[in-house]
Amino acid sequence: DSSLNVSTELINIIHRCMAFEVGSRYYVLFEILFWTGCREGELLALTWDDVTDTHININKNTVVVSNKIIDQSSTKTNCTQRRG
Repeated sequence: DSSLNVSTELINIIHRCMAFEVGSRYYVLFEILFWTGCREGELLALTWDDVTDTHININKNTVVVSNKIIDQSSTKTNCTQRRG
């Protein structure tokens, strides 16, 4: 299936690009964004309480303007929250 090959190839290209950041303090952020599909505000809102051995609970969003947090709220209703 050619669509599977394109997807696999794209994933490999992105992963190779991310490899340049290994050792960077941003590497884990890139990995989380890529593998979970979360948005920037969802990533910024994560705390250690959201992380387990097997899941990252993406359940809130942070809005930052001029380096100040202006809003931190739930991303969705309880029924629609996703786990990454």
